[in-house]
Amino acid sequence: MYTPEVPKTVMDTLAKALEEASAKGAVRAAELRVDPEMLLPDQMAERLGISVLDLANLKTEKKIMALPVTGSACLLYPAWQLGEDGRLLPGLHRVLAQFEYNHGWRVARFLLAQDRYYLKMLAAGETNEVVTAVRSWNQGAWL
Repeated sequence: MYTPEVPKTVMDTLAKALEEASAKGAVRAAELRVDPEMLLPDQMAERLGISVLDLANLKTEKKIMALPVTGSACLLYPAWQLGEDGRLLPGLHRVLAQFEYNHGWRVARFLLAQDRYYLKMLAAGETNEVVTAVRSWNQGAWL
C-alpha cells in the first residue's frame, strides 16, 4: 500500500495546531468547571426535586446533559438547562435526542455557540428550529 510522505513542516504545523486547540479546549473546560452555573449531581437533583439516581436516569434517557470533568469520574450539570420555573427547558429532550451520542461537551458547544443563540431559542419554545439546526450540524454544517 502506498503511503505518501508528508513534508516534516506540514506535520509540525499540524501538530502545533492540534496542541494549541487542545490547550484552548483545556482552558475553556477549566473555566466551565468553576462556573457557578455548573452544578454537581446532588445540586442539580435538589433543584429538580428528584434523587441523584433519578437524575442519572434522566441523563441515560437523554433528557438532561452532563459534562464530564477531565481526570475525574465527576459530572457537572449546567444550570442553563433549567428554565425560569426551575424545570428542564421544554423540548430539551428532543434536542438531546438528535445528537448521535450524548457527549456533553459537544452538546454544550452547540447550545452555547453564537452567544447562546440555540439555548435562547429553546428557552423561547422554538424547539423545532433547534432540532433542525442540530440535524444540520450533525451533517457537518457550521451554523
